[in-house]
Amino acid sequence: MQSLADWIAVPTYYNRHNSMKRFPFSHLKPKMGWITASLIYNPHCSLPPTVWHTITLEIEPIELGSDAVMPEHQKAVDSQVIFDGLPIKAATWNSMDGTYSFGDEQNGSFYVSFAHNPVTVRELSLRYRGGTAYDVDATATFHFEYEDSGYADETTRLVFPAVYTGFSFSVPHWSNPANVSLPPEWGVPSTAPEWPSNTIRDFVQKHFDLSQFAEVTIEDRTLHAKPTTA
Repeated sequence: MQSLADWIAVPTYYNRHNSMKRFPFSHLKPKMGWITASLIYNPHCSLPPTVWHTITLEIEPIELGSDAVMPEHQKAVDSQVIFDGLPIKAATWNSMDGTYSFGDEQNGSFYVSFAHNPVTVRELSLRYRGGTAYDVDATATFHFEYEDSGYADETTRLVFPAVYTGFSFSVPHWSNPANVSLPPEWGVPSTAPEWPSNTIRDFVQKHFDLSQFAEVTIEDRTLHAKPTTA
């Protein structure tokens, strides 16, 4: 497996007609990347049962110094880069190899300069390394101007190792379950919050292969699955 030192953050484009500062991506150093997944659905936004993936990159604190946009921001950035809501189509956790494109939807975040900056993942490549390890190669746009953080918007390539840590599904708890209308083709057993454990497992199994997980637990209407490690 790659070491955590095998990391790059390469700016590929930014608004050169803007006088704002560029964020010092070259100073980003990873602690660890984590990949998780969850099954969700929502009739209020016409979202059928879908497996979403989240990739979280923990980074070492960055001392901004002269790269800070204001004197009061000259302190360490202790943050995470989060890619959220990624619709990666894979049967199970160890078969996500491939390259994925996600268009212009803002599906991530990065907190810096007292601002929650949206992130758009343009392209994502995953390479399975064995065990629970993946190599992640992502091209993403950081929308620093969205919250007026003082930095220019910039598209950057991030390459880092990550570990798949688990999958989850929680039975939705609707405030008025009798008024929730679910398309029959979704195959959702009930709008009630209480499902038997076997019903939860059978529903999840239709959308994601649980047989490749070492441990599957169901408690308080929530299924958690942990992968094998070898």
